[in-house]
Amino acid sequence: MRIVVPGTPASWRAPRVGRNKRTGKVVMIPSATTERYEALVEYVWRTMQDEGDKTLTGPVRLAIEAIFPRPERLLARSKRTGELLRAHEGRMPAPKRPDSTNILKAVEDALTRAGAWEDDCQVCQTSVSKWYAAIGESPRTIIEVTPVSPCEGCIAWPTRKAGLPVADCQDCGVPEGR
Repeated sequence: MRIVVPGTPASWRAPRVGRNKRTGKVVMIPSATTERYEALVEYVWRTMQDEGDKTLTGPVRLAIEAIFPRPERLLARSKRTGELLRAHEGRMPAPKRPDSTNILKAVEDALTRAGAWEDDCQVCQTSVSKWYAAIGESPRTIIEVTPVSPCEGCIAWPTRKAGLPVADCQDCGVPEGR
């Protein structure tokens, strides 16, 4: 399933430690930015889900494409005319904070709460890319969740995928013809 979450991508941030003024007890204060972003991802997942879609129970592949607003410094303009230069109109890699692992954590936590899978430990293959938006493109997060075949890690998988006959798999026990 593929969803598009509008707005600037956010990352998971560790909760701050504080002290309750009334009781004096130590409390964890979650990041408001992280909570808002995770709630948005969860809402979009639930609204885009079909009636028949169920919680995934097996291994899962998660691909995330985070598209950030283009900073002013990357809007290259001609010194003479002030017009945008064509060489910089497309998407550009975004080597900036937040780092990709924290974006992954935020999305995994949100999709776990949304019921996309039973637990985020089911995610066995991930891909996260960060980009600055092309000129005229809006910031967003594109999330794709797909089940992984139990035999994909098997050495016979490329042969099976090509549709060629293969003897019973010695690694996963899947019989020939599957």
